Amino acid sequence: MSQSLLTSTFRNAMESLTILEIEKQLQKLPREIVDSINKADVTAYSLNRLPPMYFTTQKGKIWQQQRSQKLADMISRVVSLGIKAAQRNNKVFSTPLHPSFADKKAIIDRQKPILHESNAMIPLATVEIERQLKRLPNDLLISINKVDVIAYTLNRLPPLYSTTREGWIWQQELARENLITMISRMATLGIKAVQRNSRMFVQS
Repeated sequence: MSQSLLTSTFRNAMESLTILEIEKQLQKLPREIVDSINKADVTAYSLNRLPPMYFTTQKGKIWQQQRSQKLADMISRVVSLGIKAAQRNNKVFSTPLHPSFADKKAIIDRQKPILHESNAMIPLATVEIERQLKRLPNDLLISINKVDVIAYTLNRLPPLYSTTREGWIWQQELARENLITMISRMATLGIKAVQRNSRMFVQS
């Protein structure tokens, strides 16, 4: 296995950047306001309004981090809106996706894939990619890295992060109603792109 491969999966570089910006902005607010804000909600709100930056290799991670420097103002602006939205909607939702989401004071560990698992677009894109891959002959399949296809596809689809099971289900239902054609089209483009680049590091 190439040393450039991080794992057999993919990550969204925007997650850690968003969490860092949230922590930075919350440090400037009074303690009583910070204590009333659900950081997980701010994170999901922000990620759903920022461009996804999925990568599958160390080289891709570095490229995405370099690209993110041009988005610093956008990240700051969106996070500020997310914090204000969380202040307006200060309520506890039932059935959190992960135990840490139930603690409004908790800082989400950006080293763990909690947020990654809360993007409802991932299973939708994966199912469509697998459906399309089944139609291909075996000699083409062996040249395609499915993880690269998933990351490529997700970088061209709107993220659907949620902090609760109810929200996650709602996001998936909404996507099935309105985004199926887009998901299918992006999956097709992703498969073709990875066919041309048998070991690509995923850019946007």
